[in-house]
Amino acid sequence: MGQGMYRCPNCAAGLGAGMAFCPNCGTRFSQPTPGASTPAPPQAPYTAQPPERHTGSVGTSFGLVALIVVVILGTLWFLNNTRPGLQIKCTYLNDAGACLTLLLTEPVPQTPSGPIYVQPTEDPAVASAAAETRARSAIDFAASGVKSDLSELAGAKATLSHDLAAIPNDLNGMAADVASVKKDRDAVLAEAASSTDSGTVCGDAATVAGDKATVDGDLATINGDGATINGDIYSVQNGISYLQRDRDALAAARANLPAYGNGGPTSADVASALTGANAAIDSANQTYAGYLKTANSYVATAEKYSADAAAACDSTR
Repeated sequence: MGQGMYRCPNCAAGLGAGMAFCPNCGTRFSQPTPGASTPAPPQAPYTAQPPERHTGSVGTSFGLVALIVVVILGTLWFLNNTRPGLQIKCTYLNDAGACLTLLLTEPVPQTPSGPIYVQPTEDPAVASAAAETRARSAIDFAASGVKSDLSELAGAKATLSHDLAAIPNDLNGMAADVASVKKDRDAVLAEAASSTDSGTVCGDAATVAGDKATVDGDLATINGDGATINGDIYSVQNGISYLQRDRDALAAARANLPAYGNGGPTSADVASALTGANAAIDSANQTYAGYLKTANSYVATAEKYSADAAAACDSTR
């Protein structure tokens, strides 16, 4: 068909075949004009289809339900045979009368009124042997501690005795220094008596004062000895405390198995050690007090000698 056979309904312009709108005024047509090329037929409107039903899912659901029922029935059968006192109660019914919830209960066991016999889990002989072994080990351990305490206490006492015995040597040196003070003092007095010049007498008096300072140093040494003795006494006191503690532990362990004699320290051994340690402390305190008294007397004597020399110096001026 040639152009012009069809007209635009709006502007009456001629139209060709297969045209969907007017080239003159632009009017769109509801369908293209007939022509050689046939337009595609209009598509039918979409209508939602109901979902397909799969018959296989029904079988699967039924199988799962059947499996659950078999498991529940098997569990109930097992409980009924292994726990015959078990009771099964339905605690909830739906509107159709089907039981939806099961409650499993057991009867509360009744306490027998008579005495209950408990079967021992261990042979009494074996239990007794094990208890004896533990008791022996406890005694051996405590006895070892007491032995160690006795040895340490003896060592502390020996140290105290040794340091105490060294003090007389310091006192002897101090006595020798006091003797030097006296000797130099006597020389000053002799010089002053023979009318020696004042410079010589006073110079020798200064020597006496130096000798007296040496004696003061000796006293400081004795005081240092006293500090050492106090430290030794403290060690002995600690040893006494440890021994008393472990002695009591050994006594408690032996009380659990009196027939066991392990050859460890006896009560008499411990008592003797404690008595000796306390006596050593008392003796050290008394002995050192005597040494200190002697040292102070040496200082007093040296001071007197020094004062005599100073007075002789003043007499020559």
